[in-house]
Amino acid sequence: MKHHIKIIFLLSVCLCLEGCMEAAIRFWNGPGWSSPARNRADQECFDELQLTLPDPHYPPGSEASNEWLINVYTPARIECMKRKGF
Repeated sequence: MKHHIKIIFLLSVCLCLEGCMEAAIRFWNGPGWSSPARNRADQECFDELQLTLPDPHYPPGSEASNEWLINVYTPARIECMKRKGF
């Protein structure tokens, strides 16, 4: 009986720590929990940019790919999110 209580206690502690770790990671990485409206707008902008921007066919992580992301994709995404109200 004593071992069952210890096991249940350890499992509950692990679950609590897992939740705390998730919250800490979300806090550290940026704005944290985003609203469903922002998620929907982000997905709509992603779909819109997939259709309007030509795919450069650069290898992922290459210098040309990073330059395209910085100079073309990111400003277009920011502008789209501004149009959506974010």
